[in-house]
Amino acid sequence: MNRRLALFSVAALAFFAVGSGTAAAQSGGTPAPADTTAAVDPVGTYVIYLTAQGNAMTLIHKIEKKADGTFGGSVTGEGIPALPINSVKVTGKTMRVSVTAPDGSEAIMTMVLDGDQVTGEWSMNGDGSKLTGKKQP
Repeated sequence: MNRRLALFSVAALAFFAVGSGTAAAQSGGTPAPADTTAAVDPVGTYVIYLTAQGNAMTLIHKIEKKADGTFGGSVTGEGIPALPINSVKVTGKTMRVSVTAPDGSEAIMTMVLDGDQVTGEWSMNGDGSKLTGKKQP
C-alpha cells in the first residue's frame, strides 16, 4: 500500500510538470511568430486527481517560490508521507513538476493550467495516468 501511495504522489507531481512545445516554422521558410502566452504563476495549492497502480488518488500539491527564484514544495495525500517537489519548470500554461517518491525514484507530472483548471498526465517507471485538478483560491 505504501508503494501505491508513493506512486500516486509522484503522479500528482507529474501533473504540475507539463511542458509546452515550440512554434513550428510557417510555410515558405518564414519563422512562426513568437509565443506571447504569459507564463502561469505556479505558486499555490492544487488538488490533483489521478490513478496510480489502478487506484484512484487525491493529492495536494503545494508549490512555493524559493529565495533563489526557483520553485519547490511538497505533495501529500492520504496514507503517504510528504514528498518533496524537486523542481518546477513553467513554459506558458504548462508546468513540469519533478517529485521524489519514497523509494527514491522520480515521478514527473506535466500539467496544463486553464484558469484554475488543471489537466495533464504523470509518469514514473512502470506507472502513470492522465490527471485532472484545480488550483485553489
